[in-house]
Amino acid sequence: MPVFAEESAWFRHEPMPWWGRLLLPIVKLGPMPRHIAIVMDGNRRFARTQNCATPMEGHSAGFVQLTKVLDWCNELGVEEVTVYAFSIENFKRPEEEVNGLMALGEKHFEQLIERKSELIERRVGIRFFGDRSLLPDKIRKLVEEIEEISGTTSTEGESAVQMRTFLNICLSYTSQNEIVRTFETIRREVQSGKLDRNAIDVDLLSARMDTRFCRPLDLFIRTSECRLSDFLIWQLQCSPRCVLKFDTDVLWPEYSLFHLFRAVLHYQMAFVRFGWWTLWDH
Repeated sequence: MPVFAEESAWFRHEPMPWWGRLLLPIVKLGPMPRHIAIVMDGNRRFARTQNCATPMEGHSAGFVQLTKVLDWCNELGVEEVTVYAFSIENFKRPEEEVNGLMALGEKHFEQLIERKSELIERRVGIRFFGDRSLLPDKIRKLVEEIEEISGTTSTEGESAVQMRTFLNICLSYTSQNEIVRTFETIRREVQSGKLDRNAIDVDLLSARMDTRFCRPLDLFIRTSECRLSDFLIWQLQCSPRCVLKFDTDVLWPEYSLFHLFRAVLHYQMAFVRFGWWTLWDH
């Protein structure tokens, strides 16, 4: 079986199939999700079904598919995509696989930095969410450099406002960990006298989360299974009009334009079902 993943360009220029071009303007007639979250599940199972030598070939194929999906989202006018790239729970996998995933991430992040001019030209802001203390030093430095290039540091600012689209990469992340880190930040602020404990409420917690600069979630997609896997739990609760789409019939490396169109149509049907039309910003 040939090795997947050598085709690793972040910014693809692959034309959409003819039927996609035909359906695209029709799909865009309805309300479009502005912020899509994706749990990219099924890479290892894909490697097994394809008789790959190692699980890493499945992860590599998953990265290639991610670049395609990002391109399709751009065509659809989606403003923000958040992907679950690596859970803290994934550190429990075999050491060889974890090291391979870190090496894969390092390679792709270095490629992204090498193409920083295209990143700036396309006005793509890249953010990283998760517990960086658990990451290898090299990965952590690359993450910081990418955020510096794209103007999405922890304070953000005028540079981030100018971005056209955002890609949020959840790396070394779980919702439980994010909430614990948020409470620790608030505890330190109260202890130092910078924050009145009586000011603590839901809005303040949201303003201290990793995702504090993000839009509310509109569409939550998961491939392969029907679980949330401790991903953006707080954000889902704070996004009352987020639609969940569990594509249990497809592994992530096989996720196609058809599946994405189907998910968007599922989102649009929710507008009919729940009477959200008055909230649609044309």
